[in-house]
Amino acid sequence: MKYQASLVLPFVAAAYAASFDPQSLFGPHLSEGTQIASSSDPNFSSVVSPRWSSWEAPGFVAAIKPVTEGDIQQIIRIAAAHNISFLATNNGHGTGLGYGTVQNALNINLGRFNSVSIDAVNNRMTIGGGVKFVDVFKPLSDAGKELRK
Repeated sequence: MKYQASLVLPFVAAAYAASFDPQSLFGPHLSEGTQIASSSDPNFSSVVSPRWSSWEAPGFVAAIKPVTEGDIQQIIRIAAAHNISFLATNNGHGTGLGYGTVQNALNINLGRFNSVSIDAVNNRMTIGGGVKFVDVFKPLSDAGKELRK
């Protein structure tokens, strides 16, 4: 999933379904290679977006690391249809006021969407939802560009 020159904020659905099996609910509708885990699964820590701070930490009962943009669309449709709260995050997702109010939710880990594309002629940078700030410096430098305030 790519975004141009905009800040992408996490989206939280209105409520949470009491319990669900993420593999059964989402798995049949997602691409091969998509990782799905409930918080009790041994591989949960490799699917959920890691955090570098426990301050205002959201509470996830399941996590999905999608492969395609279509997967993200399906995850959101299914979560909304089943009243499951979700938070789309990036690897290394940090702190923010209000994240701690997101509890019993689904984590949509956007870590695989980490592409950076520079159009030097039009002064345009297109980045994926999983790009970390540090990921933009080399492509910008290679294009003869830099970030300025």
